[in-house]
Amino acid sequence: MKFEVYNYQCSPLSIEEGFFTDEAEKYREKALHSMEQHLEIMDSLLMADRVEYPYGSLINGNFKEDNMLRLIRKKTRKHKSANDVLQKELSLPYLKALMLYAEDGFYVMSVQNKTLVSKEKEWSKLYDINEPSCFVIIANTEGRQLLLVEANGAFGKSKRFMTRSVCNMFQDSFKALLKEYNLDINFRPHYRTDSVWDFMKEKYRMGIALKSLSFAIDYPNMAADAKLLKGCFEEIGIDLNAQQKYSIVGHHGQALNFDPLENKRNKHIESLIDYGGNTGNKQEHKYMDNTKMNYSADKVGISTITANSVIDSVMKQLLEEVTENNQRNYVLFEQVSDTLRDEIARWINPLVRQSDC
Repeated sequence: MKFEVYNYQCSPLSIEEGFFTDEAEKYREKALHSMEQHLEIMDSLLMADRVEYPYGSLINGNFKEDNMLRLIRKKTRKHKSANDVLQKELSLPYLKALMLYAEDGFYVMSVQNKTLVSKEKEWSKLYDINEPSCFVIIANTEGRQLLLVEANGAFGKSKRFMTRSVCNMFQDSFKALLKEYNLDINFRPHYRTDSVWDFMKEKYRMGIALKSLSFAIDYPNMAADAKLLKGCFEEIGIDLNAQQKYSIVGHHGQALNFDPLENKRNKHIESLIDYGGNTGNKQEHKYMDNTKMNYSADKVGISTITANSVIDSVMKQLLEEVTENNQRNYVLFEQVSDTLRDEIARWINPLVRQSDC
């Protein structure tokens, strides 16, 4: 069971009109207060028995009722072969997710897709709806917040978009829900940095030096960011509600004194390069031969991790128990709940570990 990895971060929303009014100041105060509690707010939304989407969102109704979520789906396709009943089902502005486990900031659910399938009988084609599903894990943890989506083809066979549509549904849903708290949220794919280092080392072997490095870093709201940025730039970003961009350029157009070999790397730059992969934030490298590389998940690929046998078997057991018994409340088996939480934490630990800056 393989999962593609996404990182998500909250940030405060700002009023664009009437920015310097007392009302706007109160709005900002609420947003910053919500930022201090964003982990707890996410937990409250995922743990509540019932949550209403705000008026004016794509879905006028429930986000969550008992352990069933309704995730916003912006794009639906019309199928010429589908009759009116099937087309109505396929065109629903949401897809369902069944919550299987919720404890200590870890959530396991199964997200359902809807596709049109056909079969032929007595020379006639018959159409029906298929509902493939994939497992999703949310780790709403202090060091880094992660969304892990099972890459099993339930949402398409394309490697580029197999899990992205699931990620987009979670992003759109939480963007709508967090507006009440004056918060925004963005999900970005965690990408592999081994390809970044391989390219840098190949240039190094060819005798081509680095000319400049550029990094974009989101609003710094997580413990890993604070550790990396050492407080100073973090405070500037928080005060100004800003994304930060850092450019390191060789003096008077000269090469940067940076060795990409593992035992000789500048630790500060190594942290920033690895951080880009961990958070999905983009980075750009320019070389003295005027070549340029932009790194993001689309360029080097989304990180994929494989669930261990314990996680695999427990998740399947949870899904089997819920569907067989038609349970509408959280299923928290005492004999497996601690095991599942500990195993997930151990499994994703390498993804949240940061290099010292």
